[in-house]
Amino acid sequence: MLKHTEGQAIGDTTSSVIQGSMPGVDTEAYSDLTEMADVLNKTNSIMTEQIAMLETELGRTKSSEKTATERLAKISKTAEEQALSLTQLSQMNKSLKTERDDTARRLQDLTAELSTIHSSKEEIAIALKRSEDAMRRKEKECKLE
Repeated sequence: MLKHTEGQAIGDTTSSVIQGSMPGVDTEAYSDLTEMADVLNKTNSIMTEQIAMLETELGRTKSSEKTATERLAKISKTAEEQALSLTQLSQMNKSLKTERDDTARRLQDLTAELSTIHSSKEEIAIALKRSEDAMRRKEKECKLE
């Protein structure tokens, strides 16, 4: 903080020096000097008030900056966590796509196998019917003989 002097010290010192060292000093000059000392004291008081206001505002600004920095740190941390979560979700999505593709391939393979089994079943049914028909014919032939 800035340090300063306040009060009547300048005027008092000036008047005592002038009166003490020069007994026949012009009162108008003395009055001018006193007035100047008063103006300097008032200026000093005003400057003191301005310094206090500036220091208060500086404190507020530092506090606001600290709060903003803390908020920014929290937002940054949240953003990093979200980025990590998005990365994990992306990896999970890739895994799920791979599983889906594998399942689709297996389904196609099973469908093809089922179709083959169905065709084989139909062929077996036809062959069985032919075999039964042939067996009946043979039985008839055997009975006729």
